[in-house]
Amino acid sequence: MRRLLLALFLLLFLTSCSLISSDETEPEATEIAPSPTAVITPTIEATLPATEPAIPASQQSLNIWVLTEISTQADSPGGTILAEQLAAFETNHPNVTLNIESKAPSGQGDTLSYLRSGREVAPSILPDLILLPADSLSTAAAEELIYPLQDYVSPEDITDLFPAANELSQIDGQIYGYPFALSNIGHMAYNPNVFTDTIPITWDVYADREQANFFFPAAGPSGAELALQLYFSAGGNILSEPGQPALEVEPLATALTFFSQGRDQGFLPSQTSNLTSLNETWQAFINREAASVQTVESQYQVERNSGIESDFAKLPGIEAPLTPLVKGWIWAISTPDPARQTLAAELLTWLIAAPNIGDWSLAASKLPGRRSAFEQWPNNDPYLNFLQQELEFADPYPVTANTALLSLLSTAVFDVLTQAKPPLQAAEDTVAALQP
Repeated sequence: MRRLLLALFLLLFLTSCSLISSDETEPEATEIAPSPTAVITPTIEATLPATEPAIPASQQSLNIWVLTEISTQADSPGGTILAEQLAAFETNHPNVTLNIESKAPSGQGDTLSYLRSGREVAPSILPDLILLPADSLSTAAAEELIYPLQDYVSPEDITDLFPAANELSQIDGQIYGYPFALSNIGHMAYNPNVFTDTIPITWDVYADREQANFFFPAAGPSGAELALQLYFSAGGNILSEPGQPALEVEPLATALTFFSQGRDQGFLPSQTSNLTSLNETWQAFINREAASVQTVESQYQVERNSGIESDFAKLPGIEAPLTPLVKGWIWAISTPDPARQTLAAELLTWLIAAPNIGDWSLAASKLPGRRSAFEQWPNNDPYLNFLQQELEFADPYPVTANTALLSLLSTAVFDVLTQAKPPLQAAEDTVAALQP
């Protein structure tokens, strides 16, 4: 029995030693295993890119609508300069793509028509920044197709505008656009060999000059605009009737009397009643039939370099020189999205910077809306200095002077020149025809 117990004790002892030995060797296997290093390495590699952007900055796009007459096309005056300025903006904003489209300024398929219809049909392709004719701004604002610019344009940019440009930019005291370019500075071109001294500032004195005559397109829109300027010179206003402009008989009769007296004196030759455009008028000047003609800056800037000897002066008025009626083109923001408005405003700020407007307007033969842009123009040109002076005194072209009004004025001028009606009757008939 004692031998059996001793044998069992020895067996238990040996088994315990074996278990202890097995527990002590297992940690050694863990220490030499490569798995800890394999786990740490991928963790370090995954955290390294965290110091750099994981993906490129999100791309944005801006839709820009320009006009067929002011575009980025190489064959458009100033088109190359405008395209370069837009490309420079993209270079400085690598995450922004500019999509440029040209639209007609008026008629079927014009800019406003696309804005109206696009809201329902394809809002994603509507513009963020848009170039509009100045006479479309009030309609666009009334229909909420464009948005105020007060928060995006600096006070310095506004005070730098010529007075007429400043008026064109505002609707009911709010800034809705920024004038990019101005036009329609009407003035006289004359033969300096016929008129060797200063041109008189009133028509009656000018018409008495020996050899004096004056050609203008009496049968076209420019002739009607001349009649409108004389109407304002006589103290007339365009009254606002519901949905229709209205004129006053007395100042209109005074303006039409100028045409009647000019015809009787031979100052306004009979052939002027058949002229329809400033190009036809200029041809009479080239042929030396005309000693003086009606012109505008866009025509004279080209023709004065054609070899025809000429000089320029203000258009005489009834008691003082006529006030130019300025037209223009205006940038406006047309997206309702605040974030896109901010980005569109950045582009607007770039495009209206004085050096950029100056470079473009000089190349495009358009007048800048802001004074400091003229610093990019030649400063020793008497004609350009004359234009700057005229811009200080110009008025904005009245939006209410619509096609119907101009057509009636043209008819009145024609009737007076052809002696179909006396001035007072022509004025009364015109005022009556405008009444709804």
